[in-house]
Amino acid sequence: MSTRSTIAIKMDDGKYRAIYCHHDGYLEYNGEMLVNNYKTADRVNALLDLGDMSSLGSEPIGYWDDFKHDKTKCETYRERGEDGVDAMIFDNREDIMDYYSDTEYNYFFENGEWYYLENCSGDLVLKKVKEALGK
Repeated sequence: MSTRSTIAIKMDDGKYRAIYCHHDGYLEYNGEMLVNNYKTADRVNALLDLGDMSSLGSEPIGYWDDFKHDKTKCETYRERGEDGVDAMIFDNREDIMDYYSDTEYNYFFENGEWYYLENCSGDLVLKKVKEALGK
């Protein structure tokens, strides 16, 4: 079973750029990976440039290998040969959560900090990923 998530950045115009990530979306993996490895808008945008993915890695490098999982790279659908996987633009966080309604976690990079919302909770108050991880 997969823990699906979205990863987004708030842009200067107030809109959001977002991708889908199929596996390991829970705080202890994707949340930890984002906080530790994607600390600047440039790094986050490099990650989002890869498009939708199966699994998040520590570097914004796309690859695909059905038999070997490399946690330093992102397993991207583009590398698997899929089309229509580019990051999408949304007006607000709620639109992301509505569009990707089957995700459990939604991560947002805003003002140099990672936040999250859980789709199933109905709570729209942003929570800091670092605090949830006890950092």
